[in-house]
This record gives sequence, C-alpha cells and structure tokens, in this order.
Amino acid sequence: MAFPAPAPNLAAYPLQVDFAKPYFELRDGELVLQGVPVPRTLKPAAVKARSYADAVNAKPPPLAPLIERSEIARRLAAALAPVDQTEHFATHHAPSVDLFDALVRRLQTLAQTKRAELVVALLPGKSFVDDPAGPSAQYQEMVRRAIIERLDDSGIAVIDVASALRRAYGDGRRDLYHPREGHFSAAGNRFVAKVLSEGLPPPATAGQR
Repeated sequence: MAFPAPAPNLAAYPLQVDFAKPYFELRDGELVLQGVPVPRTLKPAAVKARSYADAVNAKPPPLAPLIERSEIARRLAAALAPVDQTEHFATHHAPSVDLFDALVRRLQTLAQTKRAELVVALLPGKSFVDDPAGPSAQYQEMVRRAIIERLDDSGIAVIDVASALRRAYGDGRRDLYHPREGHFSAAGNRFVAKVLSEGLPPPATAGQR
C-alpha cells in the first residue's frame, strides 16, 4: 500500500482522470460509500484545474508568481532552505488520515473473516527519498508517521519501506530509481522485495489458523 495521495478517497474525481469514481466519507466514525453508481459526467473545469500541489496545499514560497516565470528563479528557489510545513500538513490533511485509518481497519476486519492477515507496506514517492527537506517529502513524512501512530494498537503489521529506502539513499545507493523519472530501477525493485520479505510475518501453520 503506497502513501495515500492527498485526500485520496474524499474526492469525487481523481487528480489525473477526468471521470468520477466511488469515494468514501466518514460520518460519526462510520464509512459511507458515495458516488455509486458512478456518474458519467466529466470532471468540472474548476476541479480539473487543480494540480497535485493544490491538493497537497503546500504553502507557496514568497514571490511565487515571479519564480514560476523563470527557470533560473525556480532553481534558485529550490536551492533555498524550504519552510517546515509538517504542522500545516498534519492539520490540513487530518480528515484524509482519519478516513485512511478507518479504511485500513475495515480491511483488517474483512481479512479476518477470510482468515487472512493484513499487512501495510509504506511505499514512498521518489521525492521522499532524494529530497527529504522538500514539501512533498514533508507531506509524505507526515502521512508515514500518522499511519504508524494510528495503527500502533491495531495489531496490523506495518513495513516501513519508505524509511529503509531513505536510509539506503543516504548511504550512497543511487541505483534505486531510474535516473530521469520516479520509477524503481531493477536494483530498486530488488531492494524493496528484500525489505518486504524480511518484514512480512511468518506464515501461520495449519494448527494456528
């Protein structure tokens, strides 16, 4: 399970798709499914104009409009120390984290009815690994901590692949991702597979089921 995108199940439309989807609301602690049957209407223009940055709701840097007009200015701004937005993200995305927690616990209940075990693996975006001070990494770190804290008393195993990748990158591993985009390289896939295999609980024997 990757980090949840900003408000992943709270929105009627995905960020990168023009058509609606089912989504959940959390009402008085109960999950309520919305958008079923899925409407066939296209995404409204105002919603379509929203970017990932809008959804994350990072605070724009000073003089943002001027910075966006110049590639040199963007690079200079990126080199400056970013503002710590952890508290801002935690407050703004609290409803999304609450919903994610409720969905995972519902999944655990369903898994138990099938005599299966739910394991949550935290897979980050590349920015979490190679740009830990940036706003995207700050958002992902807020989500990572919140999930671990929320599930601490749930009995659900959590495999923190995100932290393992960041440590490996800090130790000099530069072969985990393709050089010009954010997908894992072959070495990165092998690394994640190793972390998962080491973190998965041992399979239950027939007598334990």
